[in-house]
Amino acid sequence: RMRNRNICPKCDHREIIHFPEVVANKAPVCAASRMGAWRVAGIGCFEAFVCAKCSYAELYMLDVETAKREVEGVEILEGPPAPPPFR
Repeated sequence: RMRNRNICPKCDHREIIHFPEVVANKAPVCAASRMGAWRVAGIGCFEAFVCAKCSYAELYMLDVETAKREVEGVEILEGPPAPPPFR
């Protein structure tokens, strides 16, 4: 939600800090990795949006479709069907 609206859903503050890549120990935080020809490539890496007032944070995976296909052990969970439109 913060990614699209730039408003904190917890405290309604309008200053959001965007981290285009979440990093730990100088490496991107990813769901998995694979060896490329010259380096290790991350799969399903994350970006973060943080409220500047209350520190509430949201993480978003950058390439969900690739992660769904290539990360071992991924389980796709589906909720119940959407209700029909109100008439």
